[in-house]
Amino acid sequence: MMQPTEQAEPTRYLGQFPITTSVLFAIVGSYPLFLAGAYAVRIQEDLGASKSQFGWAAAAYFAAGSIGSVYLGRLVDKHGTRYGGILASVGGAAAMLIIGLLAQNWLVLLLALALTGFSNVAGQLSGNRIIAAYVGSERQGLGFGAKQGAVPLGSFIAGLAVASLGSGVTWRTTFVVSAVFSLSLAVFAPEFGAISASETPRFRGVGADTKSLLALAIAGALFGATGNALAVLVVDSFETAGFSPTVAASVLAYGSAAAVVGRVSIGMVVDHRGTNGFTELIVVVLMGVAGFTALAIAGESVALLAIGVGLGFAAGWGWPAVIYFTTARSSTAPPATSTGFVLTGVFFGAVVGPPLFATIAEQTSYQAAWTTAAVMAFIGIIGVLLSRSWSLTEGKSRL
Repeated sequence: MMQPTEQAEPTRYLGQFPITTSVLFAIVGSYPLFLAGAYAVRIQEDLGASKSQFGWAAAAYFAAGSIGSVYLGRLVDKHGTRYGGILASVGGAAAMLIIGLLAQNWLVLLLALALTGFSNVAGQLSGNRIIAAYVGSERQGLGFGAKQGAVPLGSFIAGLAVASLGSGVTWRTTFVVSAVFSLSLAVFAPEFGAISASETPRFRGVGADTKSLLALAIAGALFGATGNALAVLVVDSFETAGFSPTVAASVLAYGSAAAVVGRVSIGMVVDHRGTNGFTELIVVVLMGVAGFTALAIAGESVALLAIGVGLGFAAGWGWPAVIYFTTARSSTAPPATSTGFVLTGVFFGAVVGPPLFATIAEQTSYQAAWTTAAVMAFIGIIGVLLSRSWSLTEGKSRL
């Protein structure tokens, strides 16, 4: 059974709740993007930005995250989770203040969302490290599932906030107020201790796991391209098919709920099975392939569309929890460093995927786009198989 590996005791009240802390770190680091998405129409109107310019600003978030993942992972492992949590909360708050107070054109929005990309990585990798080191092996899958569920949950919270505030509060005010809440986590962020190679000799550099992690990162890039394309384009695909905007928005809500449930459920399954997660990752992606296939062949069949969206979001966009669980379990490198390596590939896919599949849909059809997504996700499974065969710890306890 895996036991906590770090030597220092967690400090501050939140340190008693490692999974909750990891979820909070994940939300505050990425919340500016969710809030910008919720206010997309108003922001575009006020800044005079086109849809494509807003899309490039969102892409900057993923590009910055891809660039900074490896370096930030090493920093978090070196300095501790409080350091990463502060980077996440302060970076997220700074981005929201820049958008709320200084944004007069889309370029400022782009720079602020790029900053959010870095803050998101800091929060995500701090959370990964907390779960890998301070949550027992019997609950780590749940921990990663809950943390990754924070992504669609954050989007839901942002949408709820905008809907609750209505038109009586400007988007700039919402960003500034949200920044204050984000900063509060920097004050209460707990320290779970830094990993010392001399104290925990089982940890070594990524070099020993390069082949396995590289294969998993490439697979993550393919999965990231398809999953994020679904999340970004599903509303447009339904409106293009003739459904009303209300129905299309409801589909997104249904899909987001399925993603939260899927990520947590998948984590609970790997806990129950007590494995390193490779097999579960393959099964989940195969279910996602089935979801994309259902969308591709659905036509006007409401039943197939419902199945496609459900499986697509729950599995085709539900794999992040298990891929980071698998990375942390199977790598001999420190958890933030190893998951940061894989996150680079995932975010690269997130940058490339939406515009790639939007172009396919525009030039041909969404049926062709979802078919391509199914093929790409299936190819990604080869990377998982290679990673498993090259893993130094496959079939063994991480300790």
